[in-house]
Amino acid sequence: MAILAAAFIQPLIEVSNVLKEKVTLGAAIMNSCRAARNNALTSVNYYSSDRNMGDLNAFIDEGEFRRFFAEAFSETLGVGIIDSAANPMEFEASERWGAITVDVRLDYDESGDFENRGRSTATVEVETPYVFRTSLLQKASASSEVAYNITETRVFSVQIIN
Repeated sequence: MAILAAAFIQPLIEVSNVLKEKVTLGAAIMNSCRAARNNALTSVNYYSSDRNMGDLNAFIDEGEFRRFFAEAFSETLGVGIIDSAANPMEFEASERWGAITVDVRLDYDESGDFENRGRSTATVEVETPYVFRTSLLQKASASSEVAYNITETRVFSVQIIN
């Protein structure tokens, strides 16, 4: 009877763990993007006149965005950074997480349109193998050839108002 109950309860526990991990990844992505956006700002004068300081515009430096994102993401999840310069970025596996890959794309709009100038779109895709927590599903996944991954994709519209 106990084995039958465990066979029904453990998958439900695993589903709740998957949902918790997805929420944790989503929060880590949002916080890391916010930290990267705030720290990766660079100002550029689009016009050659030095005396016209009203024409300074801010944009996000992609290299700095990636560096700050990687630092914040690794601190949030408690994993080490393997490579933050490449795309996708790679993070070390831990007891809680498998090896994490993060693909960050930053699209910057430099059009002459006043409404869209300075608007960037950041697309972040995270993928990590899921580490089962319950013994029944750990045994089942060890005998299976199927890879169970958690993926999370977020798109942010980043705008800096001058």
